[in-house]
Amino acid sequence: MKPLVFDATPLIYLGKIKLLDKVAHFPEDKYITKSIFREVVERGKEHGTIYLLLRMMKMKLITRKKTLESLNEMIHHGWRCSTELYAEILMAMK
Repeated sequence: MKPLVFDATPLIYLGKIKLLDKVAHFPEDKYITKSIFREVVERGKEHGTIYLLLRMMKMKLITRKKTLESLNEMIHHGWRCSTELYAEILMAMK
């Protein structure tokens, strides 16, 4: 199984919506670079979050309803996506 290498975005947005702790349930080894650690701990940024959110749902760590609520909450916190991507995410949730 390939390890998960995180950039700042999923860490920041999953933290904002209180789901970051669910990542610990993924069986893969998890890594971040020192620069990402500094960025997340000292500053903050964004990217790659939807994959993790959908995976949490598929692993039954969160419900479909919580997935949708979390997606909308991320948008409320400033995460941006096109209407086309939003529709694709909704389709992936089915």
